[in-house]
Amino acid sequence: MLKLGENLKKFRLKRELTQEQLADVFGVSAQAVSRWENGTTYPDITLLPTIAGYFEITLDELMGMEYLKSEEQLKEVIAKLDENGNKGLIYENILLLREAVKTYPTDYQLQFRLVNQLTFCQYRDGRGLDEEEINALNREAVEVGNRILSRCNDCEIINRTTQQLCYIYSRLGETEKAIEYAKKLPDIGACSTVILGDIYEGEQQNLHLQQAIKYYTKSMFQF
Repeated sequence: MLKLGENLKKFRLKRELTQEQLADVFGVSAQAVSRWENGTTYPDITLLPTIAGYFEITLDELMGMEYLKSEEQLKEVIAKLDENGNKGLIYENILLLREAVKTYPTDYQLQFRLVNQLTFCQYRDGRGLDEEEINALNREAVEVGNRILSRCNDCEIINRTTQQLCYIYSRLGETEKAIEYAKKLPDIGACSTVILGDIYEGEQQNLHLQQAIKYYTKSMFQF
């Protein structure tokens, strides 16, 4: 039943209850609660409103319907971002992303997209931004970027964010800060594409070496 077992465990732990204690509440065995949480069996459907009521949540929250609704909304946000991007509507994307990261505070890919849009807006937005507006966008990008670095565990997002921050600090005239962040990035020789190019042979080797050349060329002319 969707995310019932996962949610049941989450709300039980939030109440600091053992499986035995929760079992007593609903008049079942601790083994039954364990099976519910593992997803091997499910509570009787007539018991679901009682469980939801006990935890003071809706049936949708208990069953994971809120999660599914959230996922659908996220897909709509991403589709709109892509649509705006194709039309060159960068500032519209910034407004959309500012709201989206409030709704999805742990989606660091969205936050990274916000850093990118804040960075690109000063180059590609047709409104003609003045220096004060550009600095404000850069400062916001720095704030979001550092928030990503302090909370995210995804190495790829961390490295890409760090790279962006290097360029942003450099544009802000904070060269020492840019150097500090640049030193946090992996050495160029540690790139998986380069290493795989050394390991593979024949066509696979050529493919990875071509990808490495494209990557480094893009990096050189990114800004």
